[in-house]
Amino acid sequence: MQPPTLLIVDDDASVRDLLAVILARAGYIALCAGDGLEAAEQLRRHQVDLVLTDVYMPGEDGLFVLRAANELRIGVVVFTAERDAEFDPLRSAQQLGASAVLRKPFDPDLILKTVRACLAMGSKDGAIRAA
Repeated sequence: MQPPTLLIVDDDASVRDLLAVILARAGYIALCAGDGLEAAEQLRRHQVDLVLTDVYMPGEDGLFVLRAANELRIGVVVFTAERDAEFDPLRSAQQLGASAVLRKPFDPDLILKTVRACLAMGSKDGAIRAA
């Protein structure tokens, strides 16, 4: 049986690389994309079990990625470092059906715990809130 495939979407290569290493060491297959359009292309080309995406990226953002994954019934973990009192992008992500939301910086244990929980609940069957 093939391990789950996860798509990591972030415009910051260091964040993508860090998450890819954490997830690969835990036995997952990690694909990466640098923006929303690249993520949508990866979703068309590969069987993805879960998406992890930043909110703010140039071009198409993480909410675009969330909508694209929702259409395919793929769970999505949305994360951001943004802490705007006027607009909370994680609240918007929750309203749009994110499986889980996280704030950066996050630790590897929290990422793995969140990924395991999202994969265990299946695609779009519920939601996890870990801020």
